[in-house]
Amino acid sequence: MNKSIKSVIPSFFLSLSLISFNASGDDLCYSVYDIHQNLNLTVNFGEKVQRQKVEIDLNLHVRELAVSQQQADDYLALKIDRVRIFLFLAEPNAVMTNNDHRYQHPFIVVVNASSGELISLKSTENDAAAINEYKSFYDLFQYSQNDGEYHYQNGNGRYLASINTQAGRLIKTNLGYADEGSNAAMISIEDHFLNILLDPKGEECFYQKSHGEEHFKTVISSNAYVAGDASVSVTATSSNALPATHVFYSLTDDLTEWPDYQKTVVISPEDAFSKIPSFLAALTASLNDNDQFIITMLQQKELWKYLAENIQSNSISNELSLTLFWALDKINTTASVHALVNLTSGELTARDQFRAVLALSSTSAPFDQNSIALLTAQLSSFGHSENIGSVELMYIRLLGATASRRNITDPAQSIEIKQFLYAQVDSFNPQVNAAIISAIGNLKDSIDSEGEDILLRSLSANSEQIRVSASSAFNRVPYKPEHGIQFINRLDNEHSNKVRKNLIDALGSASNTETSVKQKLISELNNPALDQNALTSLKKVDFILDHEDIIVLEDKLRNEPNRVNQRLLASLILKHRSKKTD
Repeated sequence: MNKSIKSVIPSFFLSLSLISFNASGDDLCYSVYDIHQNLNLTVNFGEKVQRQKVEIDLNLHVRELAVSQQQADDYLALKIDRVRIFLFLAEPNAVMTNNDHRYQHPFIVVVNASSGELISLKSTENDAAAINEYKSFYDLFQYSQNDGEYHYQNGNGRYLASINTQAGRLIKTNLGYADEGSNAAMISIEDHFLNILLDPKGEECFYQKSHGEEHFKTVISSNAYVAGDASVSVTATSSNALPATHVFYSLTDDLTEWPDYQKTVVISPEDAFSKIPSFLAALTASLNDNDQFIITMLQQKELWKYLAENIQSNSISNELSLTLFWALDKINTTASVHALVNLTSGELTARDQFRAVLALSSTSAPFDQNSIALLTAQLSSFGHSENIGSVELMYIRLLGATASRRNITDPAQSIEIKQFLYAQVDSFNPQVNAAIISAIGNLKDSIDSEGEDILLRSLSANSEQIRVSASSAFNRVPYKPEHGIQFINRLDNEHSNKVRKNLIDALGSASNTETSVKQKLISELNNPALDQNALTSLKKVDFILDHEDIIVLEDKLRNEPNRVNQRLLASLILKHRSKKTD
């Protein structure tokens, strides 16, 4: 398979979302798993078709590490009752790929002890493809022993899994990937299961053995795709244990103590400021070559954290500004995210401040603790400012988006940002408080019950600005029928048409069995300020309309001067008649 094809195919060993989790007792475990996978690929680029068979044969060593009281307390603060920490090392049984260097690096996972969900993964390996492969190695051991549906992740992204338990066994099925703009959004799972045999003695870190199969198709473009089928078998085998003198047994969860740990290059501010002009000149020279621009950025990443101060005192061209912020967003590492946080907290021009905030909001790499400290300090300073600007308000609103994006890549950090936002509610003036409510709405699907309760309470706030933000937020978070009842009650007591319009729009996500929603929407057709929103929501939900409902719609159509409303009314009436005819 040529290099260009490799670059567009996710690691399909990883795409096996076949998973499991099992370990009992308080003793720290050590297990070895013999893993065999067979993968048949068909790569279709228009008229060109290539086929390839891939075999993977390796031992995966896993050792449980102790969870300190401080770690337990930290995760408890994030509402994770109990975590477990495991150290993994992949040991190929044969030469398998051109990327054997990936297997030289152990990796550590922190997981939710109840659900088996991967919370975080770290390693001295920095290659993004290797990190994705590590995620999928753990994905083979990611499950709960309780029936239900769970949100998990592997090297392809985040997905929904179904678990069914039987006597001494588990069956896990991948129900589909979340659409988060990643490779996973293109992957169609046609059939996927993992049959797991649990360890009856509870001696292994996870299960005793498993077998799984998967059939998938990855659409690259309108005339290109990758299709394949894979099978995997995993068996606990203590006979392949590492010798007692192996370094694997001495590793802790502190990566700085690992033999292959590479310290970050440290440069003094004076040296950095002397090098930045030539760095910016090299970037300017590569403006017409995006690949070279990224390479130049990566070659001098020790200078990134000093960019803010330099750009403050020396303006840069519009094109360099655009490409610089694009590159930091594109690189999307903890270091580039920290550089963007530095830039957003600097005294940049309005142009660069706006671009820095937008770039930061679309990243998903984990924040380091310095970045978290800067973010929280920024919000606090904005909150107490008497003359807060539009960019600062946008910065606050987009904090919710940063948490939402990290719900996939770093769930613990996502929770930390959410909890910080929740704690800021009602702490500032109405303008800033409204921005915080908008930020909570920008959590979208990652919002939890605490965030929903805050939005519901905010619908009754004294400030119209806050009520507008809260009602608008409900058009971005998942709809729930119990929320619909509260929206209806609020509509009866709300005098702001902006709020009422937002609530009516939110009711457009109801199910067509919620008759109270239908009745409320029809009752709003007599209000010229709200009738178009009500008609749009009626059409969106596709309610079953009764004879009395049609009479109301026909009466309104006879006297309706607005052409948009005429089309909406006619569409509802005609659709009802066509259903009746059928």
